[in-house]
Amino acid sequence: MIRREIQMMCETGLHARPASQLSSLASRFSCDTWMRVRQKQVNLKSVLDVMACGAKKGITVEIICSGPDEQLAITEIISFFKRLNNPKKSINS
Repeated sequence: MIRREIQMMCETGLHARPASQLSSLASRFSCDTWMRVRQKQVNLKSVLDVMACGAKKGITVEIICSGPDEQLAITEIISFFKRLNNPKKSINS
């Protein structure tokens, strides 16, 4: 199991489009992927869970991956958040 924290700096937080992109990314991996926001832990493979978690600007989220491809998954998910936090880069790149 691997855990990493990252602070949300995106003005809009995880609204529909980035939540969908994040869930799609997490679904590519066979490992379990979770995000902890405050005391709430949600499944990253569920777009509804991601949208409902309340990840807004200034909140620190913890990404948790557990399984055979956990290292690759956490690297890609943290990279997604870094691109999301940087408004000069596209989250599709």
